[in-house]
Amino acid sequence: QVIRQMEGTGLIGQITGMDAEKSFDLSLFCGDRLEILLGGTEELEYKIQYLQVVLEGLDPYQAGTIDLTFDQERVAVFSQWE
Repeated sequence: QVIRQMEGTGLIGQITGMDAEKSFDLSLFCGDRLEILLGGTEELEYKIQYLQVVLEGLDPYQAGTIDLTFDQERVAVFSQWE
């Protein structure tokens, strides 16, 4: 379902790995640079669109975690790694 939502977005080429062991705790990886926490599949289309916007706003040197689980609010949170 995640891959289907990403088709045509241009994101597929950036994703190097995926943790889908638990359907309610999905994670994507962009090399060693980014970990993307999706949570479950609810609002998946919106999360993928939101992810595109977040990625466009990041500088190429930035590395960290993008939290799209919407646990607190319906806002993406980027936490830069040190």
